[in-house]
Amino acid sequence: MATSKYVFVDNYAGVLSVIKFRKEVKCIQLWHAAGAIKKFGWSDPETSARSERAKLRFQQVYDRFQYIPVGSQQMADIFSESFHVDQSHFIYTGVPQTDFYFDPDAKEKACTTLMDLYPVIAGKKVVLYAPTFRKNSLHSMKVQLDVKEILDKLDDQHVLLIRLHPSIKEATNFTEHPRVLLVNDYPHLSDLLIVSDILITDYSSIPVEFSLLGKKMIFFTYDLVDYGKTQGIWAENSLYFPGPIVKTTSEVIEHILDPEIDLEKIDQFRNHWNTYSTGQSTCQLLTVIYDPKDL
Repeated sequence: MATSKYVFVDNYAGVLSVIKFRKEVKCIQLWHAAGAIKKFGWSDPETSARSERAKLRFQQVYDRFQYIPVGSQQMADIFSESFHVDQSHFIYTGVPQTDFYFDPDAKEKACTTLMDLYPVIAGKKVVLYAPTFRKNSLHSMKVQLDVKEILDKLDDQHVLLIRLHPSIKEATNFTEHPRVLLVNDYPHLSDLLIVSDILITDYSSIPVEFSLLGKKMIFFTYDLVDYGKTQGIWAENSLYFPGPIVKTTSEVIEHILDPEIDLEKIDQFRNHWNTYSTGQSTCQLLTVIYDPKDL
């Protein structure tokens, strides 16, 4: 950081609170999500209870974000409220990580890699379960989806992939089965989305990327009330949940077996969050950020 001209971060980085960048340095907050369903930063309902020292540190970090590329006005508004920064910080280049979904060669390579690594998924209907973290389960998590019921009620043409949030190291109740794969160790979530036919999630931002593929999503929000109190969600409507919202495994299975998919709702969701993410975001970001002589 002491010698760099450009600094990219993709999350809250506490060290920034004590960094004083040289005048010519540009700090870019890429963030790790293309959208937001759950609240964070100043919008997190538990932030107000933190110490004044912690609050000061938070804002010192947020104030170092000189540029924040966004894929939509909605995300700019959320960042503005969550980081207490004004609109001058946002650049409407789209989100670089979404470029992958517009690259046919990259997507084909991802499919080939995963078919080789997990041959059981070949020719099957792949269901990906990707829940987000809970504050009381930051290192290990009990999978609330009843895997036994899934196996009993879905035939062998279905394969279930389970992908926990990166901060969660283990699933405490996971039992291995040929049709159930824990894929936490696979490094690229985007590849997993490519091979998945259906996404089951909850308050994760993953649907913003998955919507670019036009596939079915099911929202397994068994703890919606409690999660709203501890973490907070922005809203409960189709611009945040573009698919059925269910509370039980039986309901999840029902929607997996139902061939219907509301493509109009998914398209509206995709356009709302990915307005500026059209496959050229990386190039557009570099053009805005970098001095021509550095390119």
